[in-house]
Amino acid sequence: MSSTVLRDGTSQEISVWAPVGKGAWPVVYALPGVSGHKSDFDLLGRALARQGLLVFATDYRTHGTLENLGHDVACGYRYIRRVAGDHGGDLRKPVTGVGYSFGALWMLAGALHRAPAGAGAGCAQKQPLPDVVVGVNGCYYEWEGRPQPFTVEGLDRREARVVLVAASTDRTCPAWESKKAASALGAAGFHPKLTTISGANHYTPLFHDLVGGKWVSVPQDPAGEQTVRTILDAVKAG
Repeated sequence: MSSTVLRDGTSQEISVWAPVGKGAWPVVYALPGVSGHKSDFDLLGRALARQGLLVFATDYRTHGTLENLGHDVACGYRYIRRVAGDHGGDLRKPVTGVGYSFGALWMLAGALHRAPAGAGAGCAQKQPLPDVVVGVNGCYYEWEGRPQPFTVEGLDRREARVVLVAASTDRTCPAWESKKAASALGAAGFHPKLTTISGANHYTPLFHDLVGGKWVSVPQDPAGEQTVRTILDAVKAG
């Protein structure tokens, strides 16, 4: 497994984890939580690369409006599609979007909406969207007591494979939010799969935990291993 950090004039910093050797690897684009740090995926990205996936995780350059965040997401996605082949990625295989926490909300809202032909400008120009969408511990409806804007209205990419991961003891984005999102998507004609990880909190599915207010690494955590298996299964089925 190799790792590096990329960026160009249009994108923020993006971490890359690639499997060892030459190959035609499925591509994963990962969005972090409200912190906006690609380091959310430092351990999960490595674990997925060891299993044969090429993982790109983005920072957010801008904070504040959804429009600014959307610009970063779109520019990062366009850039990783352009350079995936340089790192052994194969865009003919299912491309997977993974979002964590707030990033799960943004990934679902963006990747499950089919923009009109010719819509957008710059980074938002129409291009193939992820075939597989995975939301991990998403804050879809509420965060710190504030409502979130997730709605299935306008989501129309029902051919995309959707997988939601929830942690049973998550106090930041409680499991009920993923369950409610899965139910809403199902009622709208999607076929989401919901995986609930018993005993996991908001951080352990990414091989991290929060101790004394600081993130700490928890390599080989069972919740992280289950997240890896869930994403691998989604990619294979996608």
